[in-house]
Amino acid sequence: MGEHEAPKPVPSKRPEKKVVASTASGAGVAVVMWLAALVGLDVPAGVAEAVVVLAVAVAGWLAPHTPRGEAP
Repeated sequence: MGEHEAPKPVPSKRPEKKVVASTASGAGVAVVMWLAALVGLDVPAGVAEAVVVLAVAVAGWLAPHTPRGEAP
């Protein structure tokens, strides 16, 4: 590295905010669907799965992007 070169950014090991939001929303909705079944609400499996997928998609879309350093 020369005297005037900026140091290269070190890649982060932390997951993107979008990944965290999507994963948490999927798990949360899955728990809600499970609780609904416990209280006697008859939710077909396909509907429960679709709700989880939609929640993951919406959370991933709405979550802010994690800023990264410039590509090498």
